[in-house]
Amino acid sequence: MPDTSPPPRLEDTQKAAEVFAARFSRCRNLLHLIACRVLGGPERADEAIANCLLTGSHNPPVFGFEGAFRSWLLRVLIDEALIIRRRLAERSKAETDSRCEVKPHTTQIGQTAFGKRV
Repeated sequence: MPDTSPPPRLEDTQKAAEVFAARFSRCRNLLHLIACRVLGGPERADEAIANCLLTGSHNPPVFGFEGAFRSWLLRVLIDEALIIRRRLAERSKAETDSRCEVKPHTTQIGQTAFGKRV
């Protein structure tokens, strides 16, 4: 059965956004600390926090108390940080693979180190 409830009023949406922003800003220091720990340093922590803000602000759930919101937000942050770590690992692996291509060493003109003619 389709949802027949009226769309939220603009005032309600703005109020929800303000509440989310206030709660998010109270958790920012903790988020930065956790992002630095997961990512191994502050270089990518701001990117993870920004991704967390974007992900969380799309459709934030309603929590009755601060602890549940903080726990949910930390889970979103850790997911975003792990995505960044995975992307960085794949990028470094690709760079390592491209640098480590094995090329046969030629000893004489037209002959490789394995004695086969080219």
